[in-house]
This record gives sequence, structure tokens and C-alpha cells, in this order.
Amino acid sequence: LSEMLVGREVGNPSGFITDTLSQLGMHAFAAAGAVEVALYDLWGKAEGCSVTEFFGGRKQDSVRCYGSAGMYQSAEDYAAEAASVCEAGYEAYKYRPALGPEEDIRTVELMREALGPDVGICMDAHAWWRMGDKSYGADTIEEVAKAVSGLGVTWLEEPFPVDDRSAYAAFRKKNIVPLAAGEHEHDLAGFKQIVEGGCVDFAQADVSHHGGFSGLSGILGLCEKSKISFAFHNWGTALETVADALIGSCFPRETAAWL
Repeated sequence: LSEMLVGREVGNPSGFITDTLSQLGMHAFAAAGAVEVALYDLWGKAEGCSVTEFFGGRKQDSVRCYGSAGMYQSAEDYAAEAASVCEAGYEAYKYRPALGPEEDIRTVELMREALGPDVGICMDAHAWWRMGDKSYGADTIEEVAKAVSGLGVTWLEEPFPVDDRSAYAAFRKKNIVPLAAGEHEHDLAGFKQIVEGGCVDFAQADVSHHGGFSGLSGILGLCEKSKISFAFHNWGTALETVADALIGSCFPRETAAWL
């Protein structure tokens, strides 16, 4: 990437990622997105404005935040951590259920008791299909989802293998709990498949993995057009959180719903 940057004038970097991929291939995608964020920052400094001005300006002054935490704990520990995270001001708590169907249900019940009625619960269920002979089948996933559907679940994230789009679409049609996915998509074409294919209620991505500001702007624009909500996956640094918040603020709350 350095050869593409040395001597480059500060200015509109919207074509930088396309140029990079044409020369270096898709393996440079994440790095190109990170550099693009820096190039937009430089351009904003040169113009004396926020980078949000390059993407239509801010449509919201704040973005709701969820606290992504819980991994590999007991039901009681998840509930205690959820309460602690949301005392810090987060409006929802995300955790990773994989204790077995009955304990996963009990965990949500305990969390709802600890949180009260107004804080969201996000279930990141990617482990359900990665546990070998203990993995959950479609019937078990539906059973758990139905059991927690009245407990204010904000979304159920990746309960099926990420490439099984038909499973996502079929589950979503049942309208049990909102469905989220997207972190494993590699380009806008993949997001078009899950959004336009009726696979998700929440699409998920972030600047560090999905093409910087311009990549996220394209994905958010797709969600806005399709009336699908978007939640930043945001598995990274504090700097990534700031960058995500900036591009998220350029879209209405109905689209850029969670950070």
C-alpha cells in the first residue's frame, strides 16, 4: 500500500479501495479500508470539516450503543455482567449463548430479571453450529427462540452457518425474534444477498472489515433503501468505534440503529 500513498495529494479518496483491489487483490481489502479512513480524516482536516460532511452530513447526533461482552460464563454470571454493563449506560447487552438449550433459555430469563424491561438483549449464537455433535439443529434453534421471544430479545445473531442463506430466510419468515448477520460477508454483493433475500432484520458490518467509510456507506445505503436496520458489529478498537459512529451518524436511527 505504501507505494500507492507516497506522493498522493490530500483529497477525495473515494476511489482508493477500488484502485487498491485492482492492483493487489481482495487480500488487501481490510487494510485498504483502514487506510481509506485515514485518507478521509486527512481530507477533512484539510477542508476544516468533519468527515460526515463527505457523506451527506449527520442525520442523528447520537447512536444507541450496546455492550458486547459475555463469553463462556454461567447463566448467573451472564445476568450479573449484563446488569453491570448496562449500569454503565449501554442500552443493550450482547452475549454468546452455548450452555445447552435449557440453560440458554434460563440465562435470558435471569438477564431480563436483572435488567428490567427497558434494556435490550442481543444473543450472538455463532457457537450453536460450531459445537460438533452438540450443535443445535433447526428445530432446537426454533424451540429456544420461541421460549425467549417474549423476553425482549433485540436480535438473534448468526444461529445458523453463515453461508446457509435459505435457513436464515426460512427462519425469518416465521417472525419469532429479529435475526442478525453480516460480519462474515466480504463485499456489497454478499450484503445484497442477505438483505434483499430476506435473511436478516439487522445487517452487521464495521469499517475495519468491510471497506472503510465508503464500504459502510454503501451497505448502510442498501439497508436504508430496503428498510432493514443496521447494527455495527464493532469487534475492534476504540478508534474503530469512533469511525463507526461517524459513518453511522450520517444515516437515520431507523437505519443505523445500534453501535
